[in-house]
Amino acid sequence: MNNTIIENYNFTRNISKHGIVLGIFLVLTIILTFPVILDFTSEAAGQGCWDKCHMMWRMWWAGFSFENNLDFYYSQYIFQPNGVSIGGNLALFTTGIGAILQSTLGSTLAWNIIWISGFVSGGYGSFLLANHFTKNFYASIIAGVIFTFSSYHLVHSQFHIGLGIIVWLPLFILVLFKILEEKSKVLIVLGSMFLFLGAITHLYFFVILIIFSIVFFSIYIFKQKNVPNKTFMLNFFLILGIGASASLVVLTPGFDSISQWEEVSIREHLMYSTSLGALVTPTVHHTSQIQTDYGFWIWMHESLIDNEAETVPESIESYSYLGFPAIFLSIIALKFRFRFTWFWIFVGTGFAILSLGPELRIFSNLTGIWMPERFLFDFVPGWDEMRSSGRFIIMTHLSLAILSAFTINGIMKSKMFSKKVLILILIGIFSVLLFDVSASPFPSFTEEIPEIYDEIKNDKSEFVILEMPIGSDQTGSQSSVPIIGYYQTFHEKPIIGGHESRPTLDELAQTDTYFLKNFQRFENDVDIVKQDLSKYGIPILNYYDIKYAILHKDSPITLTDSSTKRVSIGEDAINNKSNIMSKILNSDELYFDDSKVRAWKIPESSNLEPFILLGEGWSWFDPKINARPMFSESEIKIINPNDSKDEISIMLELVSHEQNRNVDIFFNDERLNAYDINSVSITNIELENLVLIPGENIISIKADSSDKAKYYKNHSRGSDHISLFCTGISEKQI
Repeated sequence: MNNTIIENYNFTRNISKHGIVLGIFLVLTIILTFPVILDFTSEAAGQGCWDKCHMMWRMWWAGFSFENNLDFYYSQYIFQPNGVSIGGNLALFTTGIGAILQSTLGSTLAWNIIWISGFVSGGYGSFLLANHFTKNFYASIIAGVIFTFSSYHLVHSQFHIGLGIIVWLPLFILVLFKILEEKSKVLIVLGSMFLFLGAITHLYFFVILIIFSIVFFSIYIFKQKNVPNKTFMLNFFLILGIGASASLVVLTPGFDSISQWEEVSIREHLMYSTSLGALVTPTVHHTSQIQTDYGFWIWMHESLIDNEAETVPESIESYSYLGFPAIFLSIIALKFRFRFTWFWIFVGTGFAILSLGPELRIFSNLTGIWMPERFLFDFVPGWDEMRSSGRFIIMTHLSLAILSAFTINGIMKSKMFSKKVLILILIGIFSVLLFDVSASPFPSFTEEIPEIYDEIKNDKSEFVILEMPIGSDQTGSQSSVPIIGYYQTFHEKPIIGGHESRPTLDELAQTDTYFLKNFQRFENDVDIVKQDLSKYGIPILNYYDIKYAILHKDSPITLTDSSTKRVSIGEDAINNKSNIMSKILNSDELYFDDSKVRAWKIPESSNLEPFILLGEGWSWFDPKINARPMFSESEIKIINPNDSKDEISIMLELVSHEQNRNVDIFFNDERLNAYDINSVSITNIELENLVLIPGENIISIKADSSDKAKYYKNHSRGSDHISLFCTGISEKQI
């Protein structure tokens, strides 16, 4: 009876202790990120609406695709008409949790719940790891503060919600240290689960934990432990085998959808790595810099940047301030020489070096000194995709947290100070540490949705929205700004345009084709297809099921921009798109206009004459030569809006690229004729009296082979990967 009472008491006491720890980190998060809590339901924590809005879109798409039995990995709701693959680092854990929360609580509150839970759970996880080594409550709390309020976490939690859930790192590592001491099937289950959860939270966590596991095993297979090597090895490989296998099963579809064109350059690795100076410079997000007008931050940059040296732009991945208090406490840990001190020094130093990227930098200045990450880039297959090496600094933060816990534990056990003095020392350390990591006032921002989307949301008919300006490969951007996707989470209609992290070049090319390219930022209505938009514009818009065309007047500059830093797309671009819409609609009247958008509502056309579009096999229109490069097989679409057959004659203007080529032309799979196209002068081809069936008709132009995949892969415009140039397509007037 007494044993039962004691066991129940201990259980209740442990539950209370863990609840207190979670409460402490909740309170600290509220204080150190104040005033986010004041607008918790209405303002999303973090700056601007770039990656944050894109992550909100992915949460929405996860829920929407599940509810409507659609493919999560391929969306037809953006990048109309054909859709886009959803790839890259999908942050499946936070995306899934966000989808569940978003459906009932909305995007902002769902985001904030995940955001704040990242800080609370991160502190709790590192508390458990530190407590495993020290069995010291106060030392473990300080470790949790250093880890969860690290610069890495404070910065990435604003934009990359997946990178904000850092709890799996200390929990998985805790299991590894526990298998040094005991054999337990529960540990195998927990270790596998934490590795899996880390992997689906973010790919970088999976890579970090695998690297850590290799280091851990390499050291402790030869070190003394409480279990035999055979038992240790069995448990270790079961954890890694089960966890990694489960992770790869889930992650593989995301790998398959990564863009086929993107071979990440060494320069990107340089941009997204950290630097020596950044390790000891508080970021612009820290209270110490905000309250001093960024004095220290500016002084460090001005003092250490050489304007004559070769430079590379910095990014938020470079924000990796380690914290002077944490560094100081970690150095003192050497005095106490706990069992695992040198291990954590080795791990922290190793990951810090890895985070420095392929070449040592001092802020933006390159030094020419190669770092270990350069050899991984050159010799490890697939490593080029791990372009944000600055993210590896999270393990250095964890190492500093554990080493600092060793120091606090050593001080408390040393009996060098009286109890009162010790309390004052702990209060002093804690106060300095909190000031050092504080990021108050922490930014928060939720994008306001223009009123026109209320009407669109309430329109229950099926249609597509044309969002302008459309992004494209030609214009130097991957896709439209993420704000457009955020609006879609509200109205839930398919759009032409949109934003995705890793679209393929084929998918991007959809907006480089005839007609749709008119709505890119810098484009006009000049192209190889010669059609009067005032006559055929509305029928073409109807063909794409476009009911609303919306022009966005401004957009964020970068992912860190807040609402006050939006930039206009430019009066020229606004006037250009407006003039094109006026030409199409034969009217200057706007359907909706406010400070952020202009909108036009597209009527049904009464024009039933056939019109021309371009299908597969075309590159972007080159205004310098007034032509479009063609691949070995290119398609022209002729759309017959009638329910009966019609007839049309087509004029083509072709010139061969570099050498004469034989060309076969087919119409609706029937071979019409063969032509010899020379490379000196334009060949005019007349295709007369083509009988059109209702709907889509295809003219196929097949030339000598060219390598479309190689053309895309090398981003080579006007290279030897094309067969022909087309300078004109028009209907022959009879």
